[in-house]
Amino acid sequence: MKKMNLKIDKGFTLVDVLLAPIIVKSEERTCQANQQLIEDGYERDFLFAYNNVTFSTYVIEHNYKQCSSGKGYTYE
Repeated sequence: MKKMNLKIDKGFTLVDVLLAPIIVKSEERTCQANQQLIEDGYERDFLFAYNNVTFSTYVIEHNYKQCSSGKGYTYE
């Protein structure tokens, strides 16, 4: 008599669950690091140029994309 191998996937493994938070945290950290680089560049250009460039204009002129989460960059 043949043995039947049935594999039934019901849900996620522990590895799947752990990888999901790691990926989300990694994307958040990448976005934060990119935002900091953009802010530093803006401040440097603003200080050297002595002009009234707004942050949104700076981001558009340098063609910065949104974060992978879809959130835009902000400057405070």
